[in-house]
Amino acid sequence: MQPLDSINNDNSAAWLARYADLFDSIESTPLTPEQRQACISNAPATLVLAGAGTGKTSTLTGRAAFLMAHGLAQPDEILCLAFAREAALEIDTRLKRRLAARWPIQGFAASTFHSLGLRIVREVEGKAPVLTELCSDRQKLTAFIHEQMLHLAATSAQYAGLLFEYFAMIEPGLALSCEFSERCAYLAKNSAHLLQTVRGDIVRFSFDCLVANTLCLMGIEYEYRKHYPYPVFLGRRRPYQSTFYLREANVYVDVFDCVRPIDERCVAATLSRRLAGIHQYYGTHHFILWEAPEYLLDIWQLVELLNRKIIECGTAACKGRGATACNNNPNRQIRNRQGRADMQRACLQLLVGSVRWFSLVDSLATVLPLYLQSKAQLGPDARRAELKGAWEQRRMVNITALVQPLATAYKVRLQTQGEIDFDDMIARATQYVASGRFVVPWRDILIDEFQDISMPRFALIAAMLRQRPDLRLFCVGDDWQAIYRFAGSDIRYSTQFSEYVHPQARIVPLSCTFRFNQALCNVSSRFLMKNPFQNRKRLFAASNDLRLVVTVARQEDGLAVILSKLQQAQTRWMYVTQCGDHIPETLFQSTCAVSFALRAGIRLMKWIVARTGFTMPTGLMSAVADIHPVGCSACVAAPAQTTAGHGPAPSPPKDSVLILARFAHLLPDSDRLSAYAERYPGLQISVSTVHASKGLEADYVLILNMEQGIYGFPSSRHADLVIEHFLPQPECFEHADERRLFYVALTRARKHVWLLVPQDIKKRSVFVRELLQENKATVCSFDKRRLARGGRWKVIIRLGHSCSSNLAVKIARRLRSGRRLHAHETTLADRQERPVAGIVDKVKRSFIGIGVGAEKKNRII
Repeated sequence: MQPLDSINNDNSAAWLARYADLFDSIESTPLTPEQRQACISNAPATLVLAGAGTGKTSTLTGRAAFLMAHGLAQPDEILCLAFAREAALEIDTRLKRRLAARWPIQGFAASTFHSLGLRIVREVEGKAPVLTELCSDRQKLTAFIHEQMLHLAATSAQYAGLLFEYFAMIEPGLALSCEFSERCAYLAKNSAHLLQTVRGDIVRFSFDCLVANTLCLMGIEYEYRKHYPYPVFLGRRRPYQSTFYLREANVYVDVFDCVRPIDERCVAATLSRRLAGIHQYYGTHHFILWEAPEYLLDIWQLVELLNRKIIECGTAACKGRGATACNNNPNRQIRNRQGRADMQRACLQLLVGSVRWFSLVDSLATVLPLYLQSKAQLGPDARRAELKGAWEQRRMVNITALVQPLATAYKVRLQTQGEIDFDDMIARATQYVASGRFVVPWRDILIDEFQDISMPRFALIAAMLRQRPDLRLFCVGDDWQAIYRFAGSDIRYSTQFSEYVHPQARIVPLSCTFRFNQALCNVSSRFLMKNPFQNRKRLFAASNDLRLVVTVARQEDGLAVILSKLQQAQTRWMYVTQCGDHIPETLFQSTCAVSFALRAGIRLMKWIVARTGFTMPTGLMSAVADIHPVGCSACVAAPAQTTAGHGPAPSPPKDSVLILARFAHLLPDSDRLSAYAERYPGLQISVSTVHASKGLEADYVLILNMEQGIYGFPSSRHADLVIEHFLPQPECFEHADERRLFYVALTRARKHVWLLVPQDIKKRSVFVRELLQENKATVCSFDKRRLARGGRWKVIIRLGHSCSSNLAVKIARRLRSGRRLHAHETTLADRQERPVAGIVDKVKRSFIGIGVGAEKKNRII
């Protein structure tokens, strides 16, 4: 058999012709020319850039089939890797189903990276390691961290100090004005969030918070912003409030959020002299504190200053933990290491078990796996996030110092219990391969979703390649859909494949997508390739349909407007299938509108009876009893209609609808989904976050909350720089991760995408505005006259005592004859409910108004 090295550009056509029958029949549809070129690649490393819907799994199947047919590898010499267990199972089942009919494939199996690591460790160590529950159960991991924090705080004075520093300085985000070159930047930083003291008070300025935390550390009770008991006003309607009042010491403290000014004529200096004069006049104890940058580095300097100031005020009434001991020897306890630890632990008792405490526990549970992963990497890693300010640097140092003892305790726990976690499993497997204790038995490695690979997993593959240089690597992925950087995935292994994997690597793009039409292909590709760091490829669709594919709709109209439109389209399909194409369009529209109105009216009347106990008129109840609640009248009239004498007509297939959101809490809940399923029986509706939707597809996709803000899309939530410190370096392009995420959302649709936006244009997502601008969208204004000519159906049904069972036929006749129906401006929509009293009043007058609202939309051409 000719080796794979002989397949080059000169004779690849001969090999394609030789295996044409194989590539034609290995999948349900023949492989494309690009897929075939990828399958016969002779490069030591091949990256197949498989765009959305281009058939990446078919390419993996074709590659495995070619290796077996050409005699290059036996089934047990092919290793197929995936990232998720479900994906590995799907690939394993598919390949075995396709290949088993041609060759015996004993020994072949697709697995995850974790399963591979487990196999290597088991073969080298002679036994299967026990997987710790801490790596798979987040709740147990947080419980472990909570217990360790309590233990470390009780036994280590240094750790107690780190915890106090976190709650006193790091969590509130203290940044003194002296750390900023401009006053406006300092004020902007302070106004960005609430400043909360250790005791839970909300204060105005960072230095106020620091002084409050120092007083709490000393055990001194205080009142914040206490009104001065004498009639003193600093301005019109501005009574004097001292920053702190020390109740037991009867001392007033004023805090200035600036350093002591050199110029005695400035505003701060003038105000300080005025305040001193007020207290001197009324005979009250008082002192002033000015900022100093060293207080953030060593809070004990501020403790000593406060002790000295209180004593200078000539009082011995302060009964705080720190100040009481300082009356005889001011510096004895605060300079004692054990005394400091006791003071800090006393403050921490106020926080243990609180929301703020468990918020820190949760943060450390997120950082701990990333920290362990970074420590397992060999060599220095320069890909760290840049810390922009002094507070970020202090936070980085503090969190790292807090997580280090936890990581040690975590490792000790694993060793004591004889357990292993996922990351340790990969790291240990890499060491065994690199040292030669595990001999690589495979000749070919196939990797699915290569864009999601992380550094530890890549290190395992690299160790295999170093041990066996003739090992062939075949990777399938799409850097356009790399959306898991937050989990450690590094896109650069895909965008710089030749540099990281092999200098003679070959990159084969798959350009033909079978999921969506050319219009969506153009819109999504043009949008994503704005990022210059992405691999350049040009997708084209098997369907050359250029009809409108993206619609921008108002969020205020709710999902019901869009879903009702899709339901009407599905109803028309069923109507035409059963009744033929000769039905007039006007009759179809009127019948569908009446059917929708009747169903909504029946549900509304049942709800009224259940909620109010109101008794319906006899004529009204008889009319309701005669109305069939499902389908149009023509379809209801012949439910058992057969098709050309071959039995009952098949039930119409449901259109799939996928509702996506950037965050899970924005999705409809289960009750709303159940209501949708009942109201729109022709639709199969599902919901998902955009991250979880990868790999899914549907006929129609609705993307919620396309607006600006923290919970918008793209999200304006600031990245946690501590977590960023342990993640791969991002691209220098704005919204790079969010742009790929939006591309994934767009490309889940087979037919159409709706983007739900706020009514205010200024609040719309920058992604939506970019799509509208780049695709020269036309905005369809809300024109009642145009909508009345066919864009909107608005039907009013009058039900009285003389109402008959052929009500739908009567209204259809009026619509067909051109007569105008009674119009009413009340709409029934998901976004609001009419008051119960108003509805009951309408029913009592035997009149129910039901309207189907019009969709207000902008369309992308």
